[in-house]
Amino acid sequence: GYLGTELDVGVRYRVLAAGATLTAGLEAGVFTPGSAFEDAEGNRRGALQGARLSLEGRL
Repeated sequence: GYLGTELDVGVRYRVLAAGATLTAGLEAGVFTPGSAFEDAEGNRRGALQGARLSLEGRL
């Protein structure tokens, strides 16, 4: 069966100042299960979502 569809997006922003670097990022995704995830009655689980925020500093 069909496994499903996944959509991922992400963005990063980097600032360079006085020899230091600061990077901030945001990533998000959603997965919609396909027919391969149906139970015996033909029911599917709802969409799954996730997100991640990152912050990194380097001197």
